[in-house]
Amino acid sequence: MGQSPRQVTTILTQGVSIPSNTAEGAERDSKAEFIRFLHIAKGSAAELRTQVYIARQIGVVDPTSGGVQNASPMDMCFEFTTETQRKT
Repeated sequence: MGQSPRQVTTILTQGVSIPSNTAEGAERDSKAEFIRFLHIAKGSAAELRTQVYIARQIGVVDPTSGGVQNASPMDMCFEFTTETQRKT
């Protein structure tokens, strides 16, 4: 069973959203705005992790083949946004 175009689009959109929101927040004029965008990025990381988890559970992706189903980059983004929020 392969990934549906909608699932792939959702995964890619969330993957791009995480660093994009972090970058946008960093360019804002206030610490509060930066933190707000980090919260948005953190939510995107959680959504991405959920999409991959669901795809694995229903057999849409094979966890042994590598690629998009590797959760490591998502976890890194999630941890990055969490740690950045703590430090600001």
